[in-house]
Amino acid sequence: MSSEREEAVDTGWFRPWYAVLLGAFLVATVPAVVRDSFVGSSSGLGSFLVLLVRGLLAVVLVQVTLGSVWGYAREYRASGGEWADAVFVGPVGVALLAATASAVTTLDSGGSLWNAVLAGGSAAFWVFAGAVFLVNVGVRALVNYREGRDAVE
Repeated sequence: MSSEREEAVDTGWFRPWYAVLLGAFLVATVPAVVRDSFVGSSSGLGSFLVLLVRGLLAVVLVQVTLGSVWGYAREYRASGGEWADAVFVGPVGVALLAATASAVTTLDSGGSLWNAVLAGGSAAFWVFAGAVFLVNVGVRALVNYREGRDAVE
């Protein structure tokens, strides 16, 4: 059955996820290229390597952050959960709020858009990981409490 599903969504060598990663790379590199072209700074191997590292760092950040959320969502759905359950929506919502707050704070303090993206992505990942941990510990404690209560009755 899973092979039929895989065949149904097979799009050849291109996957939509690649477009997301390419977008992250371009968001990290294009503004610097445009800025440098207006300023007239010299473009050499050093600036090319900085741009390359900057773009690859953005790709890794998106891969880790969105990949973690996507993996959590797939596993939660596969275990019988619904998308609207508070156990699922809570960590995702808290991570989005943390990312937004961190990015806005960075921009308000005079940081660049790149620094805001890095701060927001980092905050989203760590808050999401912490929220998932706390939710899992809480759910496990609740399940054990109910099982213990049912065993006594």
